[in-house]
Amino acid sequence: GAMASLGVGATEAEGHFPAGGGVVVAAVNGPSSTVVSGPPEAVAQVVEAVQAAGSRARLIDVDYASHGPQVDEITGELHRVLAGVRPSGSEVAFYSTVTASRIDTAALDTGYWVRNLREQVRFADTVRALLEDGHRIFVEAGPHPVLTLGLEETFEAAGVEAVTVPTLRRDAGGPTQLAHALAQAFTAGAPVDWTGWFPDGPRQAIDLPTYAFQRQRYWLEDVAPLAKAAAAVRDEEEERFWSAVEDGDTAAASGALDLAEDDRARPALDALLPALADWRRRRHDRSTADSWRYRVRWDRLAPAADDAPPAGPWLLVRPEDGPRAWADACAEALAAAGWSVHTRDAGPGTDRAELAERLRSYAEQERPVGVLSLSAPVDGEPDDEVTPGLGTTLTLLQALVDSGLEAPLWCATRGAVAVTDSDPPAAPGQAQLWGLGRVAALEHPASWGGLLDLPASPDELRPALLRAALTGRCGDGGEDQLALRADGVYGRRLAPAPADGTTASDRGWTPRGTVLVTGGTGGLVPHLARWLAGGGARRVVLLDAAGDDAPAAAELRAELAALGAELTVAACDPADPAATAQRVAAVAAELAGAGAPIGAVLHTSATGDLAPLADLTPGRLAAAVRAARAGAAPHLAEVCAAGGRQVRTVHFTSVAAVWGSRDHGAYAAAHAALEAAAARRRAAGEDAVSLAWGLWDLAGGAAGGDAPAGLPLELSRRQGLPPLDPGPAVAALHRILEHGEQDTVVADIAWPTFLPLFTLARKSRLFDAIPAARYDRSAPNGDGGGGAGDGAEAGAALRRELAALPAADRAARMVALVRAQVAAVLRYPSAEQVGADRPFRELGFDSIAAVELRNRLGTVTGVRLPATAAFDHPTPDALAAHLTAEVLPHGNGTDGGTAGHLDALETALGALSADDPHRAGLLNRLRSLVWKHEAPADRDEQREAGDDDLAEASADEMFALLDRELGA
Repeated sequence: GAMASLGVGATEAEGHFPAGGGVVVAAVNGPSSTVVSGPPEAVAQVVEAVQAAGSRARLIDVDYASHGPQVDEITGELHRVLAGVRPSGSEVAFYSTVTASRIDTAALDTGYWVRNLREQVRFADTVRALLEDGHRIFVEAGPHPVLTLGLEETFEAAGVEAVTVPTLRRDAGGPTQLAHALAQAFTAGAPVDWTGWFPDGPRQAIDLPTYAFQRQRYWLEDVAPLAKAAAAVRDEEEERFWSAVEDGDTAAASGALDLAEDDRARPALDALLPALADWRRRRHDRSTADSWRYRVRWDRLAPAADDAPPAGPWLLVRPEDGPRAWADACAEALAAAGWSVHTRDAGPGTDRAELAERLRSYAEQERPVGVLSLSAPVDGEPDDEVTPGLGTTLTLLQALVDSGLEAPLWCATRGAVAVTDSDPPAAPGQAQLWGLGRVAALEHPASWGGLLDLPASPDELRPALLRAALTGRCGDGGEDQLALRADGVYGRRLAPAPADGTTASDRGWTPRGTVLVTGGTGGLVPHLARWLAGGGARRVVLLDAAGDDAPAAAELRAELAALGAELTVAACDPADPAATAQRVAAVAAELAGAGAPIGAVLHTSATGDLAPLADLTPGRLAAAVRAARAGAAPHLAEVCAAGGRQVRTVHFTSVAAVWGSRDHGAYAAAHAALEAAAARRRAAGEDAVSLAWGLWDLAGGAAGGDAPAGLPLELSRRQGLPPLDPGPAVAALHRILEHGEQDTVVADIAWPTFLPLFTLARKSRLFDAIPAARYDRSAPNGDGGGGAGDGAEAGAALRRELAALPAADRAARMVALVRAQVAAVLRYPSAEQVGADRPFRELGFDSIAAVELRNRLGTVTGVRLPATAAFDHPTPDALAAHLTAEVLPHGNGTDGGTAGHLDALETALGALSADDPHRAGLLNRLRSLVWKHEAPADRDEQREAGDDDLAEASADEMFALLDRELGA
């Protein structure tokens, strides 16, 4: 709304007292705040009466009279002193607390100011008038906020969502606090003209300090949303102009430029419009593609103190044959802390059923808390072979599921991932287990523990780090993709990787010469071929079993010829790596002899065998991995090289290898290894890049990325992964290669949809470094108003969660919630720094902090709290107890105390012997009650469902179930 000012007196008086001596003000805090002005004795009596009634009241000593009959004694002097006041009008709307309405400031004469000092302050009425006129942001300009509490109470009483922004504070009155206030107003939606703060324009950007020895990060990680919000403000006339440009409408473009009467401009516009339209399309594609870019990084984590009690027993699975140095080192590391450790052997030939029976028999004697597989760390593995540990890990996971053993499986590798550029993967083949494990986490969340990459040698293994990793005590907990190194433990993260705006680098590449593209002649390959030809490549070589008779080959050849490039389609079967290499070698030699050697290879693999891990055998898994990697660049680059020349290779991999995708176990394993191999080759000085793609939106279905041809695109959209428009996707490819960037993930991710579905059965820390994902995930715990409507969904979820917990755990859960919000209000790094029994006043709470805490708790619990909640319940423990009673007024979510009766009934049943006739009678009666009160439709569905498991439902069936349950 328009800007307005609010003239406020010193206090708000609901009543007056007879004239007397000095004035004392009593602030009475209850459901609303009331200020009483009058003689000291009379006000003291009011305070005593209020306190005796159980409400809070306090005296405020002042040395002047206001808003009472005492002012009458100085009225004449006031008129004399203020006689020279000459008010004038104002462009800013002025609301008076004398009249509780908007008035003309030209009326603020001496009489007005005398009334302002003598009469009641109609603060609440005036704020309501402002709210009725549409004002929603209230800035309190003063040396310390004193009106915020009253404003918040008035908002709440009116049922209106509004924001208060105090400017200065008693202990912070400098530019820093003012900047904080401006930022708070800006984030609340107020337009802030920052040019007044930075009159000379943006200053030079400088590197922020890294604070190597401080384990907290304080800086904003991504300001792109702010830039996007600013860019979203569009000018309607500008939009009309660009719409005319894209439509090729010269007359409309002339009108938009005010050239409608100038016929001389039309020929120039006719010639210019196509170039402008092309420029705008390319710019749009580039900006769209920039929002799709991510990159994997490794964040160093702080392990918890190694003081956890002994855990166990742990089951260590080691290889049947070969070195066991890693297994021995890990067993010693666990046993050194008093953990109980048992070892078992397994190998590639282990039978699934036999292993499941062995695990089942073992669990009857020693119920393990976890399983650590050490069958993978083997030195000297070829990069292009299926690692022996892959099949063993699959069999072990299947056997764990079959046995019903409730112990998560952790899989250890050595040299499978690169934590830093100076730490390339020493054994890229072992990255296959990381791709497989990410899929296992989605398909078998209860049986999967996580992935550990071990340091270079057993001597560098730090036992405390291994124990912390296996027990979830690294960082903030919940980590399941970790790398242990000599200098610490690292957690895997996906982070935004926006383009930096720089020009092409020395490492960059643009299409030139002859380029080989694998993947046949369909799918995304034609898009790549056209981009190569349009960008400068003179010849494009494709591989297809049908050769020149491949579908669309003739049409594509004509398109490339129009762009100045020739097309060669080499007949070979991509499923036969040896034959493919031989055929490519012959083509490469022929082209090199003709002066057109192959200078780059773009490898786009087929999807391969899609199946749940439970249905795969080790042999089928190995065959699928080989098929997905068939014709990959490690061989083709060597085959194409001539005369010692280096050939650039670009691997197109899938997001299935980045975060996992159901039924893509083999595909993810193969692509994770391709990514690791590219990193190792690059560290060795070769020219190799790996790009992980989401689904491409292509005519006739989907291709590329993590889905087979023909997958319904609508399903991908519903999962929060809209298919990539080929235009921006190709623009992203060009920009990445031109700038020499490495290992980028390109995917259009709708975080509000994708993240809840991805974490439906299992939490993940992979996306913690993405601001959009972090916000969407934690929105129920974010800032907001104190109204129950703000947190209705969060409150309902909390109610269900508490109702399912034992009474003792409910209290701990609510105390943890309150401590977390208190830490956020006080800007503490963690909730552990908030003492549960420490009074809020000792923690540094004032009225502003109390209001913010009230707002936060209202959002996360759905409970409408008074602004004085932090003072009415003076410790986190006390406030948590109050909130628990509000969320579960009867001890549970909805049943008015029935859970307590059920607990008593359970106790009574437990006290009766199995052959007691009373017990049998009670059980029969309970069954009858359940049958009687269950909906008939539910009974029919149960009959039809039988023993079907949700795990067998298809993706469409699961979406239908979610839509039905959520009322979508």
